[in-house]
Amino acid sequence: MAPRPSELLRAAGARSVSFVVPAYDEADNIDRMIELTAAVGESLGDDWQIVVVDDASTDDTARRVRAHARDEPRIVLHRNERNLGCHPSELVGFSIASGDAIFFMPADLQIRPEAVIQCLPALAGADLVCTRRARRADGVHRRWISGCYNALVRRALGVSIRDVDSSILVRRTVVERILPEIDAKSAFVSAEIVARTLAHGYRVAEADIDHYPRVGGRAKGINLHDLVHVPLDLLRSWRHLRGIRSGVSGG
Repeated sequence: MAPRPSELLRAAGARSVSFVVPAYDEADNIDRMIELTAAVGESLGDDWQIVVVDDASTDDTARRVRAHARDEPRIVLHRNERNLGCHPSELVGFSIASGDAIFFMPADLQIRPEAVIQCLPALAGADLVCTRRARRADGVHRRWISGCYNALVRRALGVSIRDVDSSILVRRTVVERILPEIDAKSAFVSAEIVARTLAHGYRVAEADIDHYPRVGGRAKGINLHDLVHVPLDLLRSWRHLRGIRSGVSGG
């Protein structure tokens, strides 16, 4: 008999879990996302939390989250004053999350909340679990961009993670250690999280997860801010992060 999700959580050395969900104009998906995530939270035990970071949405996203939060105190809404992007909003959510384990996922439901259960066995032997979208349900163009970006990150930062810009499951102790050090302001946040986690000697593992087509709303894709800032963040951080990992002071 397969272990229950709550048993997997305890085996991973955690008693509580927070779901961190950045959301920008996701009114078409947000209700179902919250309902599915709450159901997964209940399967893990009573001590769960959903932190939705509304990234200055122009639609009904925040109002819908607020309606859920009125009836369920374990749902927390934070609204950014301006649009920061998915991964910088992820950091905002990390600063709010209270769970022993924190699972980051986007609000578009291409990665479902039950993916956290797929990650828990790996967390039992690690401090950060990076997910790999084994059968990615995106078009050729987006898969190509992601593949090129991941190859560049692996080479530049000396990491072997296959899908560095996907969801992660991380221990709060790691977040508390690395969060003040994160410099990136773009999608490069995800790569810097991995690099700084490794730099401090924490264990990093990978887990394959399911990936689904977007069924509601509009794909945000690569925006102009990321096209400009990701390469700059990568170049600025390359020597510094590699220096930290080798025990040499960067600068």
